[in-house]
Amino acid sequence: MKRLLAVMALVLAVALPGCAVLQSPGEIRVDETQPAAVQVVQKAINEANVYITAIANVVMQNVSDGTMTRAEGVGLLDKLTDYARRVDEAQALLDAGLVVEAKPKAETLRDVLLLLHREVAKQARKGAQ
Repeated sequence: MKRLLAVMALVLAVALPGCAVLQSPGEIRVDETQPAAVQVVQKAINEANVYITAIANVVMQNVSDGTMTRAEGVGLLDKLTDYARRVDEAQALLDAGLVVEAKPKAETLRDVLLLLHREVAKQARKGAQ
């Protein structure tokens, strides 16, 4: 359990900075003074960060409820740590002005994380029945 909590803390520490955790991805605002292309990429990065946090929360709840084993939880949180690192890489590309390079990375990560979130939430719903 200590390892699970440590991994969870790491995931949240990586995912939370600059992340609008209390907003749903559809409500995330970006700096409207930026060019439209930058806004699109930043929104995808922000959404990916929200999904990382949401998935981590569901995983912790699933482990707590017994819907998921600790080993499964740690495995998913390790995967989330890797995704968070990749989101940070996309942010670094965007910050460096490499919008064209950052866009596919950010959008792919957002889409993969959305699918993972749905999968983990589905598992939580099955466990609640």
